Amino acid sequence: MAKVYENLPIPNDKKKSFEEVRNFVNRLLDKDSWITIDDVKLKNRQIFKTFMYGGLAHANREKKMEYDKWLRTPLGPILTNEFVLIMAEILKAIFSVEKLNAEVIKGLKN
Repeated sequence: MAKVYENLPIPNDKKKSFEEVRNFVNRLLDKDSWITIDDVKLKNRQIFKTFMYGGLAHANREKKMEYDKWLRTPLGPILTNEFVLIMAEILKAIFSVEKLNAEVIKGLKN
């Protein structure tokens, strides 16, 4: 989507707005969580991907095994809560991009 925004004939402030939301999501996902498992501090991206692709979509066998392992530990509910908090921030970003997309489309039609 970044390449689409980059190439659209739209005002630079719209491109900048998209880039800001994208950067926010990437900073959020790249941030260390406060949780350590097996002496490894988890990043939010790892929590997100493990829950999304191992727990919800079952799209990745390794992630599924990791997800199942996490949920069998006392940290299972805490990790679940962390995923929900991460997802809430990502959903805010998605809604922001949805609104921006509507503005961009309206501008392209005019």
